[in-house]
Amino acid sequence: MYALDPQDYVKKRFIGLWNLLSFQAGFINSLGFLACQRFVSHVTGFSTHVGMSLGDGQYWYALELFTAPLSFIFGSWFSGYLTVARRSHGREPRYDLATLLIPMILFAMMIGGLWGHFGVFGGPHSFKQDGVLLNTLTFLCGIQNACFATFTKGHIRTTHLTGISTDLGTELSLTLHGNLNPEEKFLAIRRNLLRITTFSSFSIGALFSALIAPIMGYSSFLIPFSTSAFVAALFLVRRIKNNNEIQDQKN
Repeated sequence: MYALDPQDYVKKRFIGLWNLLSFQAGFINSLGFLACQRFVSHVTGFSTHVGMSLGDGQYWYALELFTAPLSFIFGSWFSGYLTVARRSHGREPRYDLATLLIPMILFAMMIGGLWGHFGVFGGPHSFKQDGVLLNTLTFLCGIQNACFATFTKGHIRTTHLTGISTDLGTELSLTLHGNLNPEEKFLAIRRNLLRITTFSSFSIGALFSALIAPIMGYSSFLIPFSTSAFVAALFLVRRIKNNNEIQDQKN
């Protein structure tokens, strides 16, 4: 199975995964801000700042900011290339590769930061150094968001909270005032509980980053590296298991 139905993604064995990914995204978002004074896990703020900068005549600064949402889109495109695009051709989607790429890049960024390629952690802004860090982090967030959005048919988005907050409010209205049978109401309540825990996990990740990053600097990348490596291992095991089942069916 390479895409979860609505009744599947709220099961207990997946809820921990969504919360871990939201914790990871919150940590990375806060880490990006502490490192280069920019949030990295969503594009709304960047789009706003681009418009404001253009209005102020800061054209080069607007161009700098515009590269971040482009990187997010590129990360989403790359994730889609490995997953839904392959599925549309009847080929196996490679969620294992998409998830594996995240810890690999995070580890490389940690080493680059420790070796001084990104300057002093949280130091004065430099487009040459901070731009690479900023755009790589937004690229990774694009991969993560697209990967698990396609895996859950658009129901789970782990790198920002706008959609989650909207869905929480609308489904709360449906639960309280809609004409749902008991099974539909039960699933609606579970989905909203999942959204609440996802929202909380994102905030907890940001809190941990704010506490740890000023002390550990670029070594803080070890935290999202570890969580993303764990997720990548889960998907690698999943792919091996699926391939073994397919081979057994052929035999």
